[in-house]
Amino acid sequence: MRVLGYIHGAEELARVTDLLESRGVPVYAEPARLRYGPSNWCLFVCINAQYDDAVALLADENHMVSQPIDVEKFQLEERTVGLRRTLQGSLIVLAGLVLLVAVVIALRYVSM
Repeated sequence: MRVLGYIHGAEELARVTDLLESRGVPVYAEPARLRYGPSNWCLFVCINAQYDDAVALLADENHMVSQPIDVEKFQLEERTVGLRRTLQGSLIVLAGLVLLVAVVIALRYVSM
């Protein structure tokens, strides 16, 4: 992901997000951690190869994106990958806890 820029206000964020995503450029926004006010957003282009198209779209709403993608499909795949990573991490933690309990039980029997 590349930073596209900072946006002030939820309405402007919605307008820019709608413009880019309607043309096949998925974006991600998070609250900016700046001192300039609470309603600043940092906007990222999700696919680095689309950065130049995103900049061109912001300058000219009639710009044709060279490789648009299905944004809904992209977002669904990202959520699925995120869920899979969360589940894998949870399973690793669970396995570690089971192993720790087994070691503690084994040590108790050995020390008796």
